[in-house]
Amino acid sequence: MTKGLVSPTGECIDFADVRDYDGWGISLRPIVTRMADAELSRNGGGLHVSDLLKSPRQYWLLKRHDIYLPYESLVDRSIGTAVHDWIAKADVCAHELTLAGEIDGILIKGTIDYIYYLTATIVDYKTCKFYLPGWIINGKKDKKTGELIAGLENWKPEIIEQLNIYRWLCKQNNIEVKKMLVCFICKDAGSKQSLYEIEVPVINSVEVLVTNRIVSIQVAEYVDDEYLPDCPDEVRWGGDLCCKEYCDVRGFCDYAINLPKPQSKVEKEIEF
Repeated sequence: MTKGLVSPTGECIDFADVRDYDGWGISLRPIVTRMADAELSRNGGGLHVSDLLKSPRQYWLLKRHDIYLPYESLVDRSIGTAVHDWIAKADVCAHELTLAGEIDGILIKGTIDYIYYLTATIVDYKTCKFYLPGWIINGKKDKKTGELIAGLENWKPEIIEQLNIYRWLCKQNNIEVKKMLVCFICKDAGSKQSLYEIEVPVINSVEVLVTNRIVSIQVAEYVDDEYLPDCPDEVRWGGDLCCKEYCDVRGFCDYAINLPKPQSKVEKEIEF
């Protein structure tokens, strides 16, 4: 499980001890304290929607090992948290609504960013870089085929799954949903358009999706770390960039550990 943060001096500090640790520095202290408080406030028990979006390898490595994240890796996530807190203060309709549902005796929980009851619409907010909604809406040419690739299903299929599982949770709680939206907030847009609202398509067999995800997690429970199924391409994304730089369990994943180390700038300029 994610237990804490790695300090600037390399010490592993449990979330419960972050507030009292003296090694953060003046400007860093309020940021890491807020990060730790947010992690400690998460409710335990059952499966969260975010668990269902992980691969079985990610899920079980996270469960089995004590994960201490470099504090720098959570700074970008804290920007997203700040945006959600800011939106919640608008106090318009329902926001940050946590719902629970059950399937085959398994409790599933999820927190929906915003529900606009007048049009039965649920909204999820994502902070991102400017290029992402452009690729989704206008497409990006594949380097090998020259094909223009666009659409949420090609760039962010997990968002489609996430919103549809939220829709399923709403149905379990007698909340009508007619429309699903993802709102991308581009933090590096400058003077360009910084907000993009994209409609999320419906998955008709969402209960099958939820059941399959639960089963894939359950069947891997007693599989040794090194034999856990490899993550699919959409999880590893960017030529294994996720495995190399972003995945929280990369320090315990034999696939990530055995990836070739990136060359330095000097090495790239030398011909062998």
